[in-house]
Amino acid sequence: MNDSEEHITRPALRASDAERDQVEAQLQHHYAVGRPTLPELEERVAAAYEARTREQLRALLRDLPGEVEVPASPISCDRLPPADRPAVRLASRGDHWVVTGWCPAGWYKP
Repeated sequence: MNDSEEHITRPALRASDAERDQVEAQLQHHYAVGRPTLPELEERVAAAYEARTREQLRALLRDLPGEVEVPASPISCDRLPPADRPAVRLASRGDHWVVTGWCPAGWYKP
């Protein structure tokens, strides 16, 4: 193998919707404990859903500490009494919208 072959860079790996959701959940956790401000959170969440590669997603978390445990599946708040049900939030994901809400257990996808 010659020098030019050794310096060939691999193409960036594409990010999946699940990975974008995971990054959003991690950002929400960091926001809940007071790290980014609300405008920073909104900016990073929008960037997460616009990210095409895993590296772009990693960059959104680079200045935040360690791994965050995020539930593998969304949290269900459908058993809350109507007065305690969360407000709905919309997030654009390119050609469609994702609906999420807040309940005492955290952000969830109804």
